[in-house]
Amino acid sequence: MNSFLRKLFAFLFPVRCVTCREENFWICPPCVKRLPSAHKPDADWIISVWSYKDRGLKRLLWLLKFKRKFDVARDLGPALYDHLLDELTERGLFENFEAGTLVPIPLGRARLRKRGYNQSAILARELAKRSNGSLHVEENILQKINDGAPQNSIKNRRARFQNIVGAFTAKNAPRIAGKNFIIIDDITTTHATLLEARKVLKKAGAKKVLAFTVAH
Repeated sequence: MNSFLRKLFAFLFPVRCVTCREENFWICPPCVKRLPSAHKPDADWIISVWSYKDRGLKRLLWLLKFKRKFDVARDLGPALYDHLLDELTERGLFENFEAGTLVPIPLGRARLRKRGYNQSAILARELAKRSNGSLHVEENILQKINDGAPQNSIKNRRARFQNIVGAFTAKNAPRIAGKNFIIIDDITTTHATLLEARKVLKKAGAKKVLAFTVAH
């Protein structure tokens, strides 16, 4: 699509905030501030920002995940980064946690080929971009080797844990050993995916592993 057609499309179908309908944002800054906070996960190594019960946030993550609306990550980016920075500052003071490498939860090959992109990687890149070089993204550290059924299609908690076992493998072991990592994902519910990813990284020699998600 050339620039003229893009401008025409934007004119005919302007981007509007999912909450207040302001133009040029998928969600405008004032509406980001009004998003409800997530309930704190039971595991202290998991950090989630907003509640997935919010209808506007659900739509945003659906647009990012399935409709190629990458600017959703841009609009959420400042608040996400501020939240992550606050957490890392506190953990640096009280847990001696040094800023780690961002590792997006990977998609299996078939799903990545079908969708064409990984929404968790897009979120990770947005966070790294805002860090002025203090954070970077590694997309070849964790690999998904077993597609299985999508976690969100499984309603039973125990079945979700069983479905994800053995789904990941760690690559480039010398780049893992003794280092800190922050797993990035869009949504967590049972934490099964995050637990499995953390287990694989720890087994490969990671020092400390946190997880950071947009919603819970």
